[in-house]
Amino acid sequence: MSTTQKERIKSLFMSDLHLGCKNNNRKKALKVLKKYEFENLFLLGDIIDIKALTESWFWGVEEDDIWNFIIELSLTKNIIYTPGNHCRGFFDNAYPINKIQFTKGYVYGDSYLTHGDYFDTFEHNIWPKELIAIAYSSVSNFNLKIASQVKRIARRMPGYLGHFEKTATAWARQHGYKSIVLGHSHQQSVKLINNVNYYNIGDFKEDATYMIETLDGIFEMKEE
Repeated sequence: MSTTQKERIKSLFMSDLHLGCKNNNRKKALKVLKKYEFENLFLLGDIIDIKALTESWFWGVEEDDIWNFIIELSLTKNIIYTPGNHCRGFFDNAYPINKIQFTKGYVYGDSYLTHGDYFDTFEHNIWPKELIAIAYSSVSNFNLKIASQVKRIARRMPGYLGHFEKTATAWARQHGYKSIVLGHSHQQSVKLINNVNYYNIGDFKEDATYMIETLDGIFEMKEE
């Protein structure tokens, strides 16, 4: 009987899977979780979409498989969950589950890890936010690729992404961090801004993007 050897890494970073939405890359997510042998699992927000679940319940065997596997991993791994804007409130004051720690942000070496929505001025502008949310939710029930384009167009409105990146890195620099690692914008990116390394791991819902930290401590962007 042959067994597939897992790739050994130090850390796995994932965000924005949005379990609870009808369309997402849940099968690929479980594959990635089982693909690596790691010490740390950083879930940077919106892994579970509480907003979607309260509007239209969608949770099946595959969602159970992913969450139960994460719970199983938490018996032996260090797991950090930073709640995002689609699950904040439910997880904000959650008690630790095994070794899962729920926190707004997490200091990892000289890096700060968080979901990222606090740096998003668009997120706090109620009119465009609600209009885009309605369009995105409606389309995503039928076609995930088109929904992804809706969100990309919205977040490419004049100045949006650049302002988000500058706000996040300025905050990190002000607080003495050399790097900031986040999700939220659904735009995978690696840049040096404000003399801070900006790592946006993208999203797993539409694009199945994530990041690993090698055994040598190098951050590498991935896509499943």
